[in-house]
Amino acid sequence: MKNILADFATDIALCKTDDCAWGVGVRFFESLGFDFATYGVLDKKNDKLVGFYSNLDPDFMAYYAGRHYDEIDPLVLHCLKNSHAVHYSYDGASQVEFTGSDREKEVLGACYEAGVHSSFVVPFHNDRFPGMAGISLAGKMTSKECQALVEAHRSEILVAGALLSSHLVCVPNSMKGSQSWFGFCNNAEGITPRETEVLKWLSQGLRNDRVAERMNVTPATVNFHVGSIKKKLGARTREQALVIAMHKGIFTL
Repeated sequence: MKNILADFATDIALCKTDDCAWGVGVRFFESLGFDFATYGVLDKKNDKLVGFYSNLDPDFMAYYAGRHYDEIDPLVLHCLKNSHAVHYSYDGASQVEFTGSDREKEVLGACYEAGVHSSFVVPFHNDRFPGMAGISLAGKMTSKECQALVEAHRSEILVAGALLSSHLVCVPNSMKGSQSWFGFCNNAEGITPRETEVLKWLSQGLRNDRVAERMNVTPATVNFHVGSIKKKLGARTREQALVIAMHKGIFTL
């Protein structure tokens, strides 16, 4: 395992982009036995979530963002308030503080359906960095299975997580280029990360069918997103929607 960690440190040191660093991180954590890795970046100024890197299903991440689940997600709130790592499990064997509200249960239930049955959550707070962060390593496993996995690889997880965090937390939001980055739009219109991705492809002059190919979805799904965007922005055409979105700072070229 020491050789694997040494290889990880070498690989991530060579990364010049967030996309490269995140890819190295995901492969490493998958090699340890975790199905999913999600890394959240939080703004120190307002204690708000800036966005996630995640290999969870993109449609689920868009749904999560659209429902503003980050505002009540106990795993996100733990990373905001604490600096110690904790176990979480949907089966009840958790070290996370819960409110017991219906909204919280909705969040945790949705995450369970997406595959987050148990996870190990590690916050990263460092005064040298412009933001706070936290990583959740999860899978379709029981609490005991997750804890056994963590006990076997705790030092590797903490070292690799810290190295990954030192790369990702310093990347400005406007420069995050990974396809696994889901930025949270703090706008009154409620444009979701998935809709923002559609806008970015449209801004490159692509037709809806070409956007569908790039996003690996059906043209009907893109048409749905475009219709939703126009409705939220009060635009009659997709070109008008692009202008309004850029003017509001929802995305930049």
